[in-house]
Amino acid sequence: MPGGRPTKQQAEVIRQRREEVARYLAQGLPQVAIAKVLGCTIRMVHEDAKIIIADRRATMDEYADQIIARQTAELEMIREKAWHIVRAKHFHVTRDGTLAVDQDGNPLIDPTPNISAMNLLLKTQEREARSTC
Repeated sequence: MPGGRPTKQQAEVIRQRREEVARYLAQGLPQVAIAKVLGCTIRMVHEDAKIIIADRRATMDEYADQIIARQTAELEMIREKAWHIVRAKHFHVTRDGTLAVDQDGNPLIDPTPNISAMNLLLKTQEREARSTC
């Protein structure tokens, strides 16, 4: 197949693999796990997922709709959890497990969880923007 069109047999193997990828994605299985189950690369699973959604063939419409709905729900869940982290106060804890305080005895705020959550929010927004194009 390198450099050319797949044979009929190869095309059938690809079609069957994509159908399996679609089914596993619709069930919520991560792409890494799908690659292991199918014995292929993560990149192949990722490309198959993109093709499945883009093609939306009649036989795969049900799967594509489930994938889109699941991904949308997962992104919303991630967004909600990230906002929860951003809104919460996080106090700095020393290596020995005690609360770090300033010279007046006030607890020190740890910005690290908020920064991580904000980065996650940005990645989530970027993912949503890509999926709507």
